[in-house]
Amino acid sequence: MKIYAALVILLLIYSVAEGRRMVKQNEVAADVIESSMFRAYSQDTTLSNKKASKASSISTKKYYRPDDSSLPQLDSCPEVKCHLSYAIVLDGSGSVGLDNFKKQTQFVRTLLSIMEVKSVEKGLSTCLSVIVYSTGVSIPINACCQNSVCAVLDNLDALLSYDGQSTNTAGALKVARQTTQSTSNFNRHILLITDGRSNTGGDPVSIANEIRSEDKTGITVIGVGNSIDYDEIEGISGSKNVGSIHDFDSFHDLAEILFKKLSNSSGLSIEDVCEGKPTKYSNCMKQKIKRKCSWGIWGRCTPSGPAIHPGINLGPAPPQLCFHSRLCKDSRGKTVDSETRECHRCTWSYVRYQGSPPARPVY
Repeated sequence: MKIYAALVILLLIYSVAEGRRMVKQNEVAADVIESSMFRAYSQDTTLSNKKASKASSISTKKYYRPDDSSLPQLDSCPEVKCHLSYAIVLDGSGSVGLDNFKKQTQFVRTLLSIMEVKSVEKGLSTCLSVIVYSTGVSIPINACCQNSVCAVLDNLDALLSYDGQSTNTAGALKVARQTTQSTSNFNRHILLITDGRSNTGGDPVSIANEIRSEDKTGITVIGVGNSIDYDEIEGISGSKNVGSIHDFDSFHDLAEILFKKLSNSSGLSIEDVCEGKPTKYSNCMKQKIKRKCSWGIWGRCTPSGPAIHPGINLGPAPPQLCFHSRLCKDSRGKTVDSETRECHRCTWSYVRYQGSPPARPVY
């Protein structure tokens, strides 16, 4: 009986200690997000004094294109101007799971609400992109489409879909680099949320180093769970000042801490900000994303119509226009483009001929 009581006491002590550790962990993660992502919303008015219309864009020569043809190739949109360009990168790999992905989505909703209220308070404009990745990478929310945060929030659940494959963190950072470069802005930042280790697509630390050194873009990393590779996420962020939370359930507590830390004196809410604003989401991705592909050889040159001579006359079909085609396929073998052109040597068909058929004509 005494042993049982002692075990219960030890369990209670452990539970209290573990609860305090998790609270502290969440507070540290909130501090990391506040000190990095929300630095531009501080009391310093230097950025808000600048006019978004004067924001500069990356030159065409320096605009980044991923070397991996399976990744989205995003066209720049320098006509879209803002003070801040943010890319939020979400892990949608198989280890996350659909339920946890939904918790991640809800946290992003909270984060975007805070960002939009802060932007209105400080008179700053924000270009927002959200990237979801597993083996492949998608850009469900693209700054070039110029949707308001209010429209994004209203359509968020439908926009973010779960894939559940491998963890291509390097590919996701390459795409995030494009999105932060694509608009004209003064300040760029990437927030990466991941539950573990990258296992495909190359080294994410090397691409993160390029983003920080060449683009002057800040990167914040929040690790989730117990299998976090701290060397990797510290290498990606370029600092030991990274955030981590115990599990995806902790996103709720993290959101509450952020709300308290970043509460505004004006009492402005996201409902106030979005009242009367359009909530229709415009998807411009088909026009903005291209995939690299490899062109195959031209196909057989064939007539444009039936090549059988009509009527009672026997012999070769009359001359007509001839065409051939070729396909462009990406690294996965998927056809992403095709083209057809006129050619000058057709394969002819003949009606049945009594005796020896005439020579095949060349057109």
